[in-house]
Amino acid sequence: MLSTPTGLISGNITVGGAVTFTINDFDYFTTYSASSTTGTVSVSGNQITYTSTIAGANNLTIVAGTNSRTINFTAVTSILGANLLVIAGGGPGGNGTITPAPSGGGGGAGGVRQISGLNFLGGQSFTVTIGGGGSGVAYGSGAKGPNGTDSTGFGYSGSGGGAGGTGTIPASAPFNPSVNTGSTGGSGGGSTNTFSGAAGNSGAYTPAEGFAGGNSAAGGNYAGGGGGGASAVGGNGVTSNNGGPGGNGITSSISGSSVNYAGGGAGAFFSVVTPANSFGGGASGTSSVAATNGTTNTGGGGGGQGSTGTSYVSGSGGSGIVILAYPSTFPNLSSIAVGLTYTLTTSGGNKIYTFTGGTGTVTV
Repeated sequence: MLSTPTGLISGNITVGGAVTFTINDFDYFTTYSASSTTGTVSVSGNQITYTSTIAGANNLTIVAGTNSRTINFTAVTSILGANLLVIAGGGPGGNGTITPAPSGGGGGAGGVRQISGLNFLGGQSFTVTIGGGGSGVAYGSGAKGPNGTDSTGFGYSGSGGGAGGTGTIPASAPFNPSVNTGSTGGSGGGSTNTFSGAAGNSGAYTPAEGFAGGNSAAGGNYAGGGGGGASAVGGNGVTSNNGGPGGNGITSSISGSSVNYAGGGAGAFFSVVTPANSFGGGASGTSSVAATNGTTNTGGGGGGQGSTGTSYVSGSGGSGIVILAYPSTFPNLSSIAVGLTYTLTTSGGNKIYTFTGGTGTVTV
């Protein structure tokens, strides 16, 4: 008869995950084989490597001569070694006042979270929410726009990007820090009217989810500071010259190709356009050119609008994104709420779920 193997199972057996069984005592037999109707098996020396292919009841049969022993156990669905990218919505740029007076700061990028090596068990449920970009503000409103909104996915969140500061209305009015200063966010908004840029990393994460916005020029027409990006602070406005550039974002290949995300929006000056960066942040506007929005699904900040006298609206922030990638040997997610917009692709041996809009529950 075969002796009962010891130390066979330690922890959970998970679908798609390999586990090694060691034969410690097999009577007088020195060679044996193994098979299963619920997974794949390989034998090397006294070790058997088993990979389950179905959830629920599993079996492994070991044969030596005319003797055999079948081990029955339960396998649970799982995902092992997953990588996750969560990016919140970007903040809007600020606007200006009558020419030639204070111009708007650039919007801060949405906060970025990058996590690797995640493990999930089947049946776990998570809320996934794609944050929207903050809406741009109209010329002459004297208001600062709303921050971008947070994105959440698989237990992690990124903070919405901070709004860029808006110039005082009218130009001769006393400075108003609550409006002129950019807002704190995942990355901070750029400021105007002499004020320093707002802080980033409002979620107090390690590593930081984003950086501060740029400072306003100290005089002249108070060119706006650029919005902070996910990897760099926004540039400072330059007196009687130009607005500060948006801070750089990050480059990620989690989607299967190299993509730039989460750049800050450009700060404005009434007569010179500060270009958009390559990380999804918007360009600034002038008296004759409208600011541009942050790029959709990058979390880029919106461009600030220069002092004009026209009806231009500052740039809105770009919406966020959530991407989950894991080895293709593991099963698909078991359910995704109808309120979520997503795609499932494969690349480089990974399944890649890209969520681009909505909110809802996802179950592993």
